[in-house]
Amino acid sequence: MKRLSLILSLIFLVSLSSLGYAGVNFGMTGAIKERVEKLDETVKAVKEPTEEEKEEAKLKVEEASGLFEDAMDLLGESQTSGDENYETAVESLKKTNSLFKEALEKDPNNPEANLGAAITEILLLGEDTEIKEAIEKLQAWLESFGGSFMGSPIFMAKRLQTSQKGKAMSAFDVLEDKPPTMSELQDIIKNKVLPEIDYIIKRLEVVENSSWESTTYEVTLDSEAIKDFISSSFDYSEMFDSEDGEDAEGIIDEILAGFSRDGEVNVEIDKTDVYVYNGMLQLFKSVLSGFCAWNLDIVYEDFEDPEKTKTAVMKIIEKQSPYKKFLTLKDSEMLKTAGNSLDASAAKLLTAMDLLENETDDQQNDLIPQPDTYDEVWEKVKHALNQVRDALKGPTTIDFTYYDPEADIPELKINLDAFYFTSQIQDLRDYIIPAVEKWPWDPPYSEEPEFKDIDGDGLTPDWNDPTFNGILPEMTNEKLNEYMLSLNLFQ
Repeated sequence: MKRLSLILSLIFLVSLSSLGYAGVNFGMTGAIKERVEKLDETVKAVKEPTEEEKEEAKLKVEEASGLFEDAMDLLGESQTSGDENYETAVESLKKTNSLFKEALEKDPNNPEANLGAAITEILLLGEDTEIKEAIEKLQAWLESFGGSFMGSPIFMAKRLQTSQKGKAMSAFDVLEDKPPTMSELQDIIKNKVLPEIDYIIKRLEVVENSSWESTTYEVTLDSEAIKDFISSSFDYSEMFDSEDGEDAEGIIDEILAGFSRDGEVNVEIDKTDVYVYNGMLQLFKSVLSGFCAWNLDIVYEDFEDPEKTKTAVMKIIEKQSPYKKFLTLKDSEMLKTAGNSLDASAAKLLTAMDLLENETDDQQNDLIPQPDTYDEVWEKVKHALNQVRDALKGPTTIDFTYYDPEADIPELKINLDAFYFTSQIQDLRDYIIPAVEKWPWDPPYSEEPEFKDIDGDGLTPDWNDPTFNGILPEMTNEKLNEYMLSLNLFQ
């Protein structure tokens, strides 16, 4: 099942990497909220363009497309030549982005102007000084404890850049000040990142709803560099066990085999690609919105050593200061946005898969080419996406044997509608912490907690509400222990 979950995300990474594999950050944005809203309102308010304005927009798009291709070449060269070409490429991308937006002012419905503005905006996500400093400090703090945001789009390109320069990020090199609080990071995401993501999504939706079919760019590709980019972004040895890590590497090889075209080549972007980009952006928006929905502030010094950490955990569980609000719901509407974006992501990706199946053109230059066969794995991915959408509407039964006939896991009914919309949990601690008779810090002191056996079957831990506020509507403690045994969670 892990293999299935990797496929769509890896397709997105490879396709986006083939445009800008040199390492432009696409996790954050440098545009302030007011500029984005003003630009979007301008695009909405413009009256129907004249034929002259449409022609002017086409000329702007043509100029911007040429600059875009040059910028991509510079980004490719920066893989080996270093910062100078990288900075030049970024400046070129900024100029390209401005030209595409000038074209939008002339003709807001020009599909290639919308596409170009979206792509360049994606590639420039990360040039904001405040955002970069906040992320680097937080990343440094996590790495000082062996943690990481590895695999997040926010950090992929940054990891590549630091490794190329031979100076991988060190906590002691970067952490001159305290990292931002989670509230400060959430404010940055809400005020800068999410508005920019919304802007990009709206541009892509204009393209989706147009009669546009495809655009071709001439860029320089290096399939080995693309693979290096992805490999440097994911440390499979830490993320998965050895078998799954090898499986992930194999998926990368399979995807790359579809377009291992080195040198100067034409790369065609069509509606399949647009829906994939939009779907992954919606997923990213869902994750970020969910992150912003909860009170997550911690005192970083409380986790500097094992003894302090134990005390902090006790305060979190006992809801003592400064953790009285930790893991409580902070923004109900933001959680709803996370659910809506998750649904939109699944819908976009399903549309992309349908479009890819029905393509009849030559696939040689396609950014995401058709697979050789649409096998059962393909159908299982579609089924999983549909089940996500169903669960967001109400209780949905997941049959694990559909995905793996040898799976020894009982059917599971899940209701994501309860989590995101209708029965939002107010304090996660009331549900995720098992029922406990005595904690280790309660006298007489012990090393392990003593769990309550609520249903008297001799198996613990049990939960006061095994349905987790209706998210698992048919769950009981007996069934939950059965799941945990099936997944070897008692080891």
